[in-house]
Amino acid sequence: MGKKVNQFIWSTASAVLLVLATSPTVMGRCELSHCGDLPSSGDGCMAGTEEIFREPCKTSWGTQGHTAYCCPKNSTESLLSSMYGAEINEFPHMAMLTKGGGFACGATIYNSRYILTAAHCVVDAESGYVDRPDRIGIKVGRNVAKIQSSTNDYHVEQVIVHENYKGLRKFARFGIMQSGSYNDIALLRLDRNIEFGEQVKSLQVAPKGLDELSREH
Repeated sequence: MGKKVNQFIWSTASAVLLVLATSPTVMGRCELSHCGDLPSSGDGCMAGTEEIFREPCKTSWGTQGHTAYCCPKNSTESLLSSMYGAEINEFPHMAMLTKGGGFACGATIYNSRYILTAAHCVVDAESGYVDRPDRIGIKVGRNVAKIQSSTNDYHVEQVIVHENYKGLRKFARFGIMQSGSYNDIALLRLDRNIEFGEQVKSLQVAPKGLDELSREH
């Protein structure tokens, strides 16, 4: 990446990171139904539960199917999921950063090859060393992390942490790591281009000069 590209990305990243807190989480008593053919109308969940939403998935034999997100009827989980859970395709720019296959942090699709996340998600707090790329995975295009979709799972080939993030090893004093949230930004380069579609899109960054224009009015 050239110097100008780096400057543009770091200068706009602070605003972009605000969306990371919107990533939905799966409630404790809610479960996913088996991936397969669900009824086109009605509820795809078992008795005693209700369908909150459904998403496309790939069955164990490789065909396209659907899975339903089911919560106990009239439960707090059902109410919260219905009121505050993300709608399908509502946040197509969101991504999930995984370590060891499990959730680690929220992230944002910056473009077809780069993911934006917080530096503290990829820098060890005790040692100050940056995580190896092969320890990090990226999932996109789903509301529920448990849904398996190999086409929307990506490997990371490069981790780029802001050079002035104080949590890095080079800023340690007498072996003690510094704390702070300044420059808490990192880019992850994927091993292949993201396949964009209705459920997967990059974040639309405001054009240069938009802030200056809004101040004039």
